[in-house]
Amino acid sequence: MAISLVSTYSLLLVLLALSIETLVGEPAFSFSFPRFIKDPAFDSEMALFGDSEVSPVDYSIRISSSGRIMYRSPVVAPSPITSLSTYFTFSVSNGGLAFVVIPDNPPSKTETSPTGLSVSVNASNGAVSIGGAFSGNASRIFAADQAASGGERLHAWVDYNGRSKRLEVRLSGSGASRPFKPSALFPIDLSVLLKDPVFIALSASNATIYSWSFGLKHTLYAMHSEPFDPRRSSVGHIKGGPAVAPPKCDCFLKIVTPLLFGVACGAIVASLVLFAWMVVIDRRGSLVVSECPVYAVDFEYEKISAPNKMTDNGDEVQLV
Repeated sequence: MAISLVSTYSLLLVLLALSIETLVGEPAFSFSFPRFIKDPAFDSEMALFGDSEVSPVDYSIRISSSGRIMYRSPVVAPSPITSLSTYFTFSVSNGGLAFVVIPDNPPSKTETSPTGLSVSVNASNGAVSIGGAFSGNASRIFAADQAASGGERLHAWVDYNGRSKRLEVRLSGSGASRPFKPSALFPIDLSVLLKDPVFIALSASNATIYSWSFGLKHTLYAMHSEPFDPRRSSVGHIKGGPAVAPPKCDCFLKIVTPLLFGVACGAIVASLVLFAWMVVIDRRGSLVVSECPVYAVDFEYEKISAPNKMTDNGDEVQLV
């Protein structure tokens, strides 16, 4: 009986854990292109500008002078504390490449400064800038020793945590894994930029882009410093399709998630107490049986004849 009850509680805990993971673990939107193939699926999702073109030789996007690849549909952040991550591989030859987040509706057509977020890398250094009416036209320069001008294939990771409000940039040479220490770390608040639909793009000059992944994720709790990797949950061209505008308030997640966590903890404690109680009951029962043994006893019986009884008229009657 104890094993059956523990199994039932274990199944309940698994279901609760899966529910919590579904609420806070799944990306709100993501896509991944391990390589670029010129087909209807690619054309329906991605737009090429300038002299950018898909190479059928190595399935890359080559930009000889200047150009851009952009996701056609505007992307909507799921909440004000959205985390953003992108990963791309590229090479530059006397040029540069920038990951840009552009607002769907720029603040003003007369705005002279570039609007949105830009993380750029060239042959000598890198830069992070955010312009327009979002953050006072801030700009930061960081060293990018990995970005050699000889055409070496490079790996870049750009991660923004909506709760800690910091942007991390990582660069690595060809064949290297993701560095633990970021190449650059900046405190920056993108909540104003991400509150409205934005376009995601890679702009480049004299560069080749080999792969590109991107993901948005709701940041409920800052449980660890490792940002979301869009490659873990995106296979093929697109996963999830164009983003849909979520409700303006995330109160449901704030209420339901702690409630589910509390129920899970209560179920764990109840299952442990019940299991311990059943073990104690079983042991006490076995002790009672061992302390009061039952011995086999031989017995025999003897037939006893009842005496005769005299009646009133003098006859004898035998009693049964």
